[in-house]
Amino acid sequence: MKNLILCVFLIFTLTSCATKNQKEILKLQSTENIEDKDIQYKIGSLYFADSRYKEAFDWIIKAGNQGNSEAQKELCIQYRIGWFVKSDNQKAFEWCEKSANLGNSSGQFLLGTFYQRGNSAVKQDYKKAKEWFDKACDGGNQDGCDNYKILNEQGF
Repeated sequence: MKNLILCVFLIFTLTSCATKNQKEILKLQSTENIEDKDIQYKIGSLYFADSRYKEAFDWIIKAGNQGNSEAQKELCIQYRIGWFVKSDNQKAFEWCEKSANLGNSSGQFLLGTFYQRGNSAVKQDYKKAKEWFDKACDGGNQDGCDNYKILNEQGF
């Protein structure tokens, strides 16, 4: 009986969350600022929270193409891991680079990992990795600080 009550509670909770997100999405889509990169990213994030990944990706790529560094970082991750899109190191690298160049500390950290490991998109380069980790650290990214320290201790 307890499990049944818990299941019913979870269903109603999740349904109300989806409804809340959908209402917010509709509200944002009806604004005159629909072409704003930050609103597009927010819409994409809300779709993602509702597990509507195709719609999420469509909105996030719009925001990324307009220069939203958070969207660009998310696209880097999507293409790198192959979530909801085919894995593509070159596209992942390009999105990371865009995000990093706009000062996104997470994008800077991710770009550093590309240079640290190397792959089909970029040649391994510890010096560049360390530079990007340093920038990420300066932007408050603890992973960037940690990786910078490790490379420093290894003599790079």
